[in-house]
Amino acid sequence: MLDDYVAKKNGKLHDAEATERHLSSVVDQVLNYLRNGVRVTKIPSKGSARRRLCFLSEDCKRIHSCDLDRQGFPLNRKRPPVTMWIRDIEKVLIGLSTTSFGNYSGEAQLAKTSQEAVSDNGTRRHDPTQNITLFSLGTNNHRAFALLLRGGKSLEVFVRLTATARLGLFLSSVLCI
Repeated sequence: MLDDYVAKKNGKLHDAEATERHLSSVVDQVLNYLRNGVRVTKIPSKGSARRRLCFLSEDCKRIHSCDLDRQGFPLNRKRPPVTMWIRDIEKVLIGLSTTSFGNYSGEAQLAKTSQEAVSDNGTRRHDPTQNITLFSLGTNNHRAFALLLRGGKSLEVFVRLTATARLGLFLSSVLCI
């Protein structure tokens, strides 16, 4: 009877260790993916949208951002012009809920395209996001999120693929804990 109990405990311990190794591997893969960078469309509070590469620093304490050239390659990746500390992230907002999104598209246009998106087959799409324009902003609500930072600053972005959006939101929420 004692042998059965010990065997059962050892089996559970082995399962827990295997789960921990798997989780550690997944986290390492996610961090590696984010260190390589994610192409985003940054929505400014004023002006036009810009394509940027956002990537995690090697020490996982900062998010760097640099512009992309016409072919989609990063400019100044070795010396990125924009850096924010992950510890400065206060909140992650999903969707188009910040004033920058509204100012960029216009509240009326945003409401119209958001309503069209609600009436489609859901917010999960496999097609990559086309160029973000004033008229397509609302239909891509599920690929948008904002990082609200200390000092009233924010970073509002769209990502091209739904899976990347989920990954970015997941990691942002984990890093903020």
